Amino acid sequence: MQAIFRQTKTRPLHANIPLTATAAHAQNPKRAARLVLAAFILIVLLGAGIFALRYLVPQPQSPAETQAFDMARLQYHANTLRGHANELNNAFARASDPAVRRHTEHLVNLLVGKDNPAYGDLDGNGVVEDPGDGTGMFAYLQTLRAQAAAAHQDAAVDKIDHVNATLQKILADCKTILTAATFTNVSTQINEVQTLSDQVARGRTDSIPELAQLLHASATQPDVNPELPQSGTTTIDMQQFVFNPKQLKVKKGTTVVFINKDNAKHTVTEDNGAWNSLDINAGKTFSFTFSQPGVIQYHCEYHGDVNGIDMAGTIIVTDD
Repeated sequence: MQAIFRQTKTRPLHANIPLTATAAHAQNPKRAARLVLAAFILIVLLGAGIFALRYLVPQPQSPAETQAFDMARLQYHANTLRGHANELNNAFARASDPAVRRHTEHLVNLLVGKDNPAYGDLDGNGVVEDPGDGTGMFAYLQTLRAQAAAAHQDAAVDKIDHVNATLQKILADCKTILTAATFTNVSTQINEVQTLSDQVARGRTDSIPELAQLLHASATQPDVNPELPQSGTTTIDMQQFVFNPKQLKVKKGTTVVFINKDNAKHTVTEDNGAWNSLDINAGKTFSFTFSQPGVIQYHCEYHGDVNGIDMAGTIIVTDD
């Protein structure tokens, strides 16, 4: 009994009273500081994680977001590819070696783009000619493929790979044509380039139109709004790949304004190389004053040739 009494007597009176959270923290300030610090770190880490997920980690794209790709621009390049494949075939048919090389250069540059080592003055005439915008069809397809893959559009990705393989075949044929000693040995490649280009531009399968359908994207080019020529000048329209009028008679000292109303780029090039507009992009103009009498023949380097072939024209300049 005395032992029990002594134990009870020495025990604090508040031993069985539970401590409140505030009292516990007050008794242990270091523990409270640690809790506050841990909470702060947790908030910072949570914020960093949200930021990373929102802005740093690539997010899957919806089909609507994939449509942000300019399908009309890719279709334009496919149409241009087809046009120059046809120009190549026509040049081969009339046995014009310079024109064959020139249009083969157009096709290669259109495909690979200016950042590719294969791009350049491939026909050796001193001028790099590219009927496209310098990006290259392969680069456009690579961008479209990445967007379609991010949006999990597997069917479109598969078709893009097929189109890319077709373009690679066209490129291989063009390289064979450029290295040929005589173009009569590469008639098979020239015909294949035209067939495959037709497929890419207009085919029902493995084509740009099919891709546009799969991705619900518009492949229609916007209308061209050409610049207005200065007053007091004579004009020639470049539209539907012809010069209109094809023949024009003017007095000496007349300024002629050539207006590009096509989506494609053109040139106005004097047949003997006396003057050259270089590239005239869609909607742009080129002016030239004819100060000497005579008969001047000219053509578009992309879609015509000397001596009135295809996109070409004549200006007759008189003294009075």
